[in-house]
Amino acid sequence: MNRSRKTAAVVLAVLLVALSLFFVGFSAAEAGHDCAGDSCPVCECMAFANRVLKTVAKVAAVSAASAVFAALLICIGREDTAFLRKNTLVSWKVKLSN
Repeated sequence: MNRSRKTAAVVLAVLLVALSLFFVGFSAAEAGHDCAGDSCPVCECMAFANRVLKTVAKVAAVSAASAVFAALLICIGREDTAFLRKNTLVSWKVKLSN
């Protein structure tokens, strides 16, 4: 990954964390507001904040799962992880002949 992509990824991660902290703070600050009824703008903003936080949590979960999957694929593909592969008579013969 080149430098500009790394910088963009870091900036995006910082913005995502800042957005999440803002919405958590907003929800905590307005938790006990005086509700005006069905068309309360504060309640609508809190519902939007909750939707954004749920989406961020899903994105984080998918990112973590894909990182674990990628690490597993890299681990299986390495030569020093022979214990993960099934040993057969042919593979032992190849090992003995080398």
